Amino acid sequence: MKEKVQAPELRFDGFTDDWEQRKFADFIDVKSGKDYKHLNSGSIPVYGTGGYMLSVDRALSDIDAIGFGRKGTNDKPYLLKTPFWTVDTFFTLFLNKILTFNFHYLFFKK
Repeated sequence: MKEKVQAPELRFDGFTDDWEQRKFADFIDVKSGKDYKHLNSGSIPVYGTGGYMLSVDRALSDIDAIGFGRKGTNDKPYLLKTPFWTVDTFFTLFLNKILTFNFHYLFFKK
């Protein structure tokens, strides 16, 4: 049995390869935030489910990410530019370099 080729009818110049089906987990690493109360005041923003909370003296991440709450606000993601800290009720999505950061931010907004 011949395998069906997966490709769009309309192609952009320079794109000729067949499409590959991949799992979302191959491109995204989901992490939970951590408690910040042991940190001192500083210039690093802390984000929670409702957005910016306060600033501390240490960063939890030095990689840009997409953040969203565990419940209630998971349809309102945040673009998290480094450095930042996230609280334990907030998920952080780290994207593989293959993915387009802004595209997936908009994807999670939907």
